[in-house]
Amino acid sequence: MISKEHIVRIFVASPCDVSEERNCLKRIIQEMNVLLSRILKLRLELVCSDTHVRPGFGSDPQDVINTQIGDEYEIFIGIMWSRFGTPTARDESGTHEEFMRAYNRYKANPSNVHMMLYFRNSDVPMERVNKTQLRKVRSFKSAVGKMGGFYREYNDILQFEQLVKLHLAEEVQYWHKSLEKRPRASSRQEETLLNKHVSRVQKKRKQELLALVSEIQKIANEILLNTKNAVKARKRIASSSHKLTETVHEAETKFEHIEKRFRNPENKAKVRQELAETLEAAMRRDKNLIEREQPKYRKAVAKVIDRMSMLISIGAISFSHDKRPSIDDLVSITEREMSYWTIRERELREGVADLVSQIIPTANLPVFFRSYLNYLEMLCQEYSAILCIWRDLRGVLTRYMAEQANTK
Repeated sequence: MISKEHIVRIFVASPCDVSEERNCLKRIIQEMNVLLSRILKLRLELVCSDTHVRPGFGSDPQDVINTQIGDEYEIFIGIMWSRFGTPTARDESGTHEEFMRAYNRYKANPSNVHMMLYFRNSDVPMERVNKTQLRKVRSFKSAVGKMGGFYREYNDILQFEQLVKLHLAEEVQYWHKSLEKRPRASSRQEETLLNKHVSRVQKKRKQELLALVSEIQKIANEILLNTKNAVKARKRIASSSHKLTETVHEAETKFEHIEKRFRNPENKAKVRQELAETLEAAMRRDKNLIEREQPKYRKAVAKVIDRMSMLISIGAISFSHDKRPSIDDLVSITEREMSYWTIRERELREGVADLVSQIIPTANLPVFFRSYLNYLEMLCQEYSAILCIWRDLRGVLTRYMAEQANTK
């Protein structure tokens, strides 16, 4: 017997400078569909002009896209970076026209389509900078808030992937429940038949989930293992940062001492040089450890987000509680630790930068010191980005747990 499969269509609108994100979105949907089709009997379908539009004629190329794709989708995803897009006969760009079509549908009936907007926040290569296009993108971002919209920013493709996986997992649960809402019965006999049908469906779904318990538990174990790995790697980095902080404090004390004690400029310069060499050696040790541990940390966090999104999308979080700390508690604890480490990392960078500027004039700052300070700044931005994703994860889990409690 062939079982009915629900299809949730996702339309993606974007200019040509975010092709990497579009390919990433295709890969995410393919991966999600493996479990979704087996467990929820639901499949995501990515709808975009390069796969769902055949050659044709209209008032302009965008009109052909609008006509053939129409409004047959449940989720709209808009992605922008440095380009706003090519103007059409009706709008400033094809991407904006597609956004407005979806937005007008949403205003007419909010349950008809869900909209998610993502803006890339990284630097644009000089050869690709178009000031007019950038100005239009920034103007659009400002307008989104006034229209009642909330968008997310990301720094790189990995962060985009993690955000989208989490957000799509929650969307899947919404549309699964929405599409499986039982029809109203017009008589007692129909009500009895409907109850029997619903009971059979629920029993079958429970049996399917039970058959997959070992696989689901394996995913849950991966979440716990990778969370622990992420914490271990981050603690090693924090320990190195702590040692560097101690070196910085010692150097500050010595610097204050030589400023008071030495009057001879040559003696001062000699001691300053010794302090600079001590700091450089400590910074190199710190940088070497970070370069060794940071990829482990990044990989473990990505794995946690991926596996957690998988469990949320199929509604199987409850299977992960196996007489151990609950996953939502673990996420909350880890988020607090991440927040603390991110603040400490920022304070360390500011302390190092301040001390280095006192010991060595900025104009004479060695190349390594410059590169190290830039490296620390990049690291702080990455930790802040990961913390934002982790907070998103906690938010999704909180809403999920609340819904589960309400349905009991």
